[in-house]
Amino acid sequence: MKDQLKSQEILKHEMSGSKHFQRSWREAEKRWNLKKNELAPNLPEGFTDHHGIAIMVFTGSIRESFNRAVKSAGKSYKSYREEFNYKYLHYYLTVALQLLYKDCGGEHHVSYRGFPKDVHWMSTESGLVKFGHFLHTSSSEWIAHEMGNASFITVYGCSGVPVHNFSDYPEEEEVVFPGYEIFTATQVEEDPKEFSLVSTGKWCSNFNCALVQGKR
Repeated sequence: MKDQLKSQEILKHEMSGSKHFQRSWREAEKRWNLKKNELAPNLPEGFTDHHGIAIMVFTGSIRESFNRAVKSAGKSYKSYREEFNYKYLHYYLTVALQLLYKDCGGEHHVSYRGFPKDVHWMSTESGLVKFGHFLHTSSSEWIAHEMGNASFITVYGCSGVPVHNFSDYPEEEEVVFPGYEIFTATQVEEDPKEFSLVSTGKWCSNFNCALVQGKR
């Protein structure tokens, strides 16, 4: 499977099944070609064009439909292998964030996210939360409030990666979390719609490189 990813067979197949994805990828590819020389001096070894394009695709209009598919595919290995139509984007976006990731050294990075609808984080007695999809936040609290005020989270995390340099909207100061970091959720006493999410320092992914390894 890894060879298929490198030969772009899966990308071609998945783009043929979704005009939205095809358009999003092609548009991101054009933007990347305009920006990559500017970004190249600060990119890590092994960071390829498709890693950059994947980030730009995610920061565009496909984010919501992609994340819905990621959450659904994460329910089982079978669902990921047979029903998930964003394997290429998921793989390259995950690896891109891993390449750009810088160890937080035990100090949490703070970012914020506002939601236009109520979000219930305390779904378990332990209060542990794992998003299971890519979470976009902002390092600006003010900008996060512009996203919505029905629910609001302050994230004290470690795996988040600033991607504003890849975005057409750098003023949003976007920080993307890959979805496998585990947090403890605490409701803010002064405002029941606000939550603090503090990293436990543990990471867990249901995908477990299913596409590449062919097993769980």
